[in-house]
Order: sequence, then structure tokens, then C-alpha cells
Amino acid sequence: MKKSLLRVVLATVLTLTGAAAFAQNVLRVSAIPDEAPTELQRKFKPLGDYLQQQTGMQVALLFLDVDGFKQINDTLGHAAGDDVLREFARRLTGAVRSTDVVARLAGDEFVIILEGIHSREECRLVARKIIAAMRSDFRVGDGLVKVTASIGIALGHGLTSTADALLKRADSALYAAKGQGRDTFEIAI
Repeated sequence: MKKSLLRVVLATVLTLTGAAAFAQNVLRVSAIPDEAPTELQRKFKPLGDYLQQQTGMQVALLFLDVDGFKQINDTLGHAAGDDVLREFARRLTGAVRSTDVVARLAGDEFVIILEGIHSREECRLVARKIIAAMRSDFRVGDGLVKVTASIGIALGHGLTSTADALLKRADSALYAAKGQGRDTFEIAI
């Protein structure tokens, strides 16, 4: 197994859908080798418990999705879509600190948890870095694909913010970013 592993968190929503289900269910922390994405090393950690461990620390939750992903899947096929998701995850992990958590929620939706955030400006810097990381075309098969991301951001504190509340606020901010034409970010008030 190659030493350079992508640290990716895959979210499993067991029975419900949306933010409430994600908050009540489990994140699977998975190390995915570059060349063997099916070999997963799994650990389990509920998001609510994770946030509770951030006592007194401000956290930011970024809710992202791949703009136009359905079109990529429909026109280039699911294998190409999978390639885009792997490259998207690789670029996300490269755009954040090693202490931050990158999570694939479902389909083309991702969540990032930034720990120890001191200001909205830090969130803006990370969001700009993520958007810039997506600017280079993605190589898919023999061609290149333009991929952008929309990002919604919510800030909170470990003990005073529930996972459900953060996800709902970040989701609303994501839709506001999409409403601005995509390829941008919005911070929830």
C-alpha cells in the first residue's frame, strides 16, 4: 500500500436524509490509497461527539458541492464522474490543513470541518484557496473538464453549536452561493 494516502471522510446516512440525519448518524473516517480507492480502512465517529470534543474552540463547517456534476456524469459517464470526485477530494485535502476534516457526504456533496478558526476572514481565505484549487482543468480520460465548487460556511463553538444547526446554516449558505452564479462561497450570518 502506498504511503501517500488521501484522508477522506465518507458520511453514511442510515435512514433519514439531510442535515438532521447526518448529525444523528456516523462519519466513516477512511484512508483511501491513490491507486486503490476500494480498500478502505474505517473508523467511526459521530459528528455530534466530534463537535463536543472541540470545547471552547471555534469551528467552521464548510458545505460544498461540485457545480454541474450531474452533467459530467450524464455526458461523460459514471467512471468519469468517479474520477472527478477523486480529484476533487484530492484537491480539497490539499487546500486545507492536515488537522481539518474533509468529508464526502453523498454524491457530489462534501463537508469540511475547520478547527480552531479565529475569524470569518480565515474562512474566506480557505474558501478562496479551495476555489483556486479547482481552477485548473481536471484530466478525465483523454480530455479535460472544467470543474468549479460552490461553498456554504457556518461558524460555531463546540459546546454551543449542534451538528444539525451548523449543517442547516452551511446548507443555506451553499444555496445562497449557488444563487450568486456558483463558483463562489457564502458565509452564514
